[in-house]
Amino acid sequence: MRVRMLAAATANPWTGRMDTALFAGTLWEGSRQQGKSLASDPHLGLNFSMRKWGQRGGTVPLEEHCRHKYLVHFLGLANGYSNRLKYLLLCGSTVIYVGIGAAKAIPHEFYEAILTPGTHFAYAETASDLPAVMARLRSDEALARRIAQTGQAAMRRLDWATVMLSPVVNNAVEHITNAAAKAMPENPSVLIPLIVPALIVVWLILDPDCSDGTLNLVLLKLLFATSASLMIGCHAGLYFRIARLSDAEMVTLPSGDTVTAAEHDRREWFKLLQQAAVGIPMTLMIGFSWKASIAPFVQSFHLPINMLTHNLCKVHLMGEEPVGKLARPWKVPLSPFAEYMTSKFGTQSGESTNEATPTAGGKKERSGSSKKGR
Repeated sequence: MRVRMLAAATANPWTGRMDTALFAGTLWEGSRQQGKSLASDPHLGLNFSMRKWGQRGGTVPLEEHCRHKYLVHFLGLANGYSNRLKYLLLCGSTVIYVGIGAAKAIPHEFYEAILTPGTHFAYAETASDLPAVMARLRSDEALARRIAQTGQAAMRRLDWATVMLSPVVNNAVEHITNAAAKAMPENPSVLIPLIVPALIVVWLILDPDCSDGTLNLVLLKLLFATSASLMIGCHAGLYFRIARLSDAEMVTLPSGDTVTAAEHDRREWFKLLQQAAVGIPMTLMIGFSWKASIAPFVQSFHLPINMLTHNLCKVHLMGEEPVGKLARPWKVPLSPFAEYMTSKFGTQSGESTNEATPTAGGKKERSGSSKKGR
């Protein structure tokens, strides 16, 4: 998105932009509702593209914002977070930040600390101050253009790699790593829980342009197709390996039922198949229909890794013996954090705390319940 916004800024030089202030978004309450009443005055030159919450269609692409000289930025719901400020600044238009007082009280994004009101953006304490701010900027277009250029330059100079390795992020990664290391078995081959966060960080640092017609989009589709093909091949291999299992070996399930090893593994295979049948189409929809390209990038690695580390693949495709930790029946694998909680409190996901236990009288009593009056 950063690349696309800079391209849109270049394609719309200042002198060719419309002399209007644009806001596109949902009007919930407070300043945004006040802005709605101001938008009806044609003399102010405020261009508001408004939608109701949940309404589909009628959106204004962020790149289209760069066709206007002035862009209005409101705080989010209940003076909360709105993530579009960094993209508006990249447009090279003069951003008018409404509600700056509330924003100072509640810092929202890391880069806002380097921005100065009046230097990197114009500001209005409330929506009712917008007409005066607009009049001042229009009377001194050199000032408006200087603010626009300074704000854009600040966003362009940001070193995204450094940002991602900032002390705040570093702190969070350190805490996650320490928690995972404590909960993982000794000498783990891969820190599986850290793969997804690592992939997200890589994507944010690279910030690739995967818009329609780009080489990046073609490569992303090829990567996801390769990953999906690998999963389909693994599923087919597992199916035929399980079909060759002998019915002689019996497995007692936690429920007390007894099934053959083949039936046990067939059920596990079907669970994996269901996950793939949901995960792959969902990723395709989110990544390529909704244009959230990070989803297929992450899932191209995450889905096959999850599958290849499953006990089924270890036994049937990698040739490990089903003994010790691989002995049937297999429990649902826990994350390192779940294992940590289990070791602390002794309760594992999927195990009931209300198991029936025999009492002295021979009757069974639920361990999670107490007798009346006790």
